[in-house]
Amino acid sequence: ENWADEGPGFKAINVPGLGKVGFGICMDLNPYKFTAPFDAYEFANFHLHQQTDIILCSMAWLLNNSETSIVDYWLQRLFPLINDAEYKGFRPDVRNPETAIKRNVLFVVCNRTGTEEGTTFGGSSTVASISPRGEIHMLGSLGIHQEDVIVVDVPSL
Repeated sequence: ENWADEGPGFKAINVPGLGKVGFGICMDLNPYKFTAPFDAYEFANFHLHQQTDIILCSMAWLLNNSETSIVDYWLQRLFPLINDAEYKGFRPDVRNPETAIKRNVLFVVCNRTGTEEGTTFGGSSTVASISPRGEIHMLGSLGIHQEDVIVVDVPSL
């Protein structure tokens, strides 16, 4: 099934007043084509090396029956960003003092909610801040079926 053409790679651009802003969609968080190793973390490693300040993800993530919450899974897929402060050798090829997180990284997800033609989307839009110490601060989150706008005061990056 071909429903979209993939781009040439991940993207992060400098935005005056905001810093480096990265973009992604739902499939960017998953292992590439679901064939890459789960711990390759291609999206997170890209943003770690780019020293991205804000990661914006527009998604149409489906609701699933997993015991892991949707938000927990998204954050799990950012493991290199969360764990960079104390990388402990999990992926020594990625750990580089020059790319280590020295500031907060803002993770913003806007996910579709509701049902269309029998497909139910997972909602759970979220704004989280990842500190240089690997602490995750949930700044705002919506429920699975909640249709709303999140407005949060963002800590300085």
